[in-house]
Amino acid sequence: MRRNFSKISFFLTLALLFSLVTPFQFVNAAENSAKKIYEKVTRGEFIIELVKAKGLELPNVTTTKFTDVDAKLAPYVQAAFDAKITKGVATDRFGVNDVITREQAISLVMNSLHLSIKQNLNAFSQYKDLKEVSDWAKGNIAAALKVGLIQGTTSSTISPKMEFTRGHMVAIINNSLHLNLKQIDIFVTNDFHGNLEEGKYAAGIAKLAAVYNEYKEQNPDGTFIVDAGDALQGTPVSNVFFGQPVMEAYNKIGYKAMTVGNHEFDWGIEKVLEARKEVATNFPLVAANIYDKATNKPVEWAEPYTIIEQNGVKIGIIGLATPETLETAKLDFIKDFDFKDPITIANQLVPEVRKAGAELVILLTHIPGYQDKTTKETTGALADLAYGVKGVDGIIGGHSHQLVSDIINEIPVVEGSNNGNFLSHITLVYDKKSGQVIYHHVEAVDVKNTTFNVEPVKEIVDIVNKYNEKVKPIFDEVIGKTEVELKRDYNNESNIGNWMADVMREKVDVQIAFQNAGGIRTDLPTGDLTVGDIFTVMPFDNTIVTGEMTGAQIKAVLEQSVTLYKGMMQISGLKVKYDSTKPEYQRVTEITLENGTPVEMDKTYTVATNDFLSGGQDGFKTLAEVTWTNTYELVRDALIEKIKNAKVIAPTVEGRMTDISKQVSMMYYELLAA
Repeated sequence: MRRNFSKISFFLTLALLFSLVTPFQFVNAAENSAKKIYEKVTRGEFIIELVKAKGLELPNVTTTKFTDVDAKLAPYVQAAFDAKITKGVATDRFGVNDVITREQAISLVMNSLHLSIKQNLNAFSQYKDLKEVSDWAKGNIAAALKVGLIQGTTSSTISPKMEFTRGHMVAIINNSLHLNLKQIDIFVTNDFHGNLEEGKYAAGIAKLAAVYNEYKEQNPDGTFIVDAGDALQGTPVSNVFFGQPVMEAYNKIGYKAMTVGNHEFDWGIEKVLEARKEVATNFPLVAANIYDKATNKPVEWAEPYTIIEQNGVKIGIIGLATPETLETAKLDFIKDFDFKDPITIANQLVPEVRKAGAELVILLTHIPGYQDKTTKETTGALADLAYGVKGVDGIIGGHSHQLVSDIINEIPVVEGSNNGNFLSHITLVYDKKSGQVIYHHVEAVDVKNTTFNVEPVKEIVDIVNKYNEKVKPIFDEVIGKTEVELKRDYNNESNIGNWMADVMREKVDVQIAFQNAGGIRTDLPTGDLTVGDIFTVMPFDNTIVTGEMTGAQIKAVLEQSVTLYKGMMQISGLKVKYDSTKPEYQRVTEITLENGTPVEMDKTYTVATNDFLSGGQDGFKTLAEVTWTNTYELVRDALIEKIKNAKVIAPTVEGRMTDISKQVSMMYYELLAA
């Protein structure tokens, strides 16, 4: 119910005064007169009634930091100060006897609601006196208007400097007591990839926990954290234990749910399930759209959804995997599963989850989004999901390793980069009375470069150290060094990609080798190289396979590569020219072997790749046509052996893949400049 004293009748104000005497001991019975209603109220009087109305426990104090607060008022002011309702008007002054203004009263009441609403006051341009609002009060007045705590004193005025009367006090505090607003703060990790330790490319799980705890302290009952998949695979220590250290850390932090990413299948889902049992994971795996082909029903090892309760609000969390898993996981590990359309499954499930008691519904997905840094427009399957579903209050994405913080189709949509460097954050303010979300906000919280003065959480540090101690002697072994930074380039030729393809080609003595860009997981700085470094670059247990391909098949792979659908294939033994301005699958203009011999379309060549690509994954379907022989030699082992033998490496970008359209453009500009 909204009440504004300027719009309520004299008799209604009296009724409010009488009604509040017994339950809240709100005002003295002697004040129940018309004369008292119009009396001015001081800041001291207002804080007493606000503290009483909110039922705050009074501390046993006779003094406060404010020198103008006497012994009688001290417990009320201290209670309000401790509850973060007031900071006073100055460091040492509360302003006890100052008549309270409307903007001061609104701010105190909004502070008592403990809502984190970031609302721009300029959104309420119908009020012509907004410029009179003090800077410190703008946020609270905007928030008060947003949640319906107040209205204007007229249709065009806020009257921020108006002195408050007892009637005004009754109206605003009574209105705050009738509000039933619940703030829910959802924090998310996605694509964590086992990055437990802080380093150049990762914030570290203990630091992430510390930053999360800082936010949780602000809204302890309404704050929770979930994971959007690809949490486990990616670093040596996590891989060796099949994700156990990550899940144990998540247990300690208090995660409420985790969805299934494509990399949860890297060892076979059975390994993940065993690891969950090993550490007694206390949060569910949720994935509603992964079906067992044998039964055509959702898999039994994941829940379609879970319902949790935070701050008195029941929240349904529906899990959704990305259908891209069919192309980005090893076929042997996903051959028994179907990945149903996320939009269809979500729309089927939302009514069921609501019927089961959920007041809010969140989609926890591993579905990729891409947000333009300039226009802020979000595209990709995550945006499609937001436009296609009905009845949800938030959507969480993953897989693309991008930052997304957007409102799409009136739905908060987030994705938080990767490696734990960011936490995605959705704030929802839910009105229990109307059953509506009246406010939402999204942001990306920078964990790696946090401005919080926090120490890594010791309990999490202990978990990481426990696992590290078991593998440190193996992974810390220095096997050689690199004289240059080993740098990935997903959509171009890279020095590390060249080197990896060269190692495979040399290891099995073939003419040509292919390495997918997405399989190179990190960059490495100049200097010593350890076993652990190579495990981090190549965390997958991919093996080298060999076979024979025609020139036409090789061209088809290269045509697919230069579409950049799954990045540029890293090659060895070939030199390729292409024109990126031409239509897709018509871009490759010249292919030669390393020695300059043209590749003939009907001739056969010996080729090596990894067993992941050999199944046609990452969209390279032509590779699935080839008869491959598995050497069972791990790509990772071949890389380690090469470094040990060479002692020093210094790979370069050699121009194996050349975009001739860019060469022409450069020549044109050079001619213009001449």
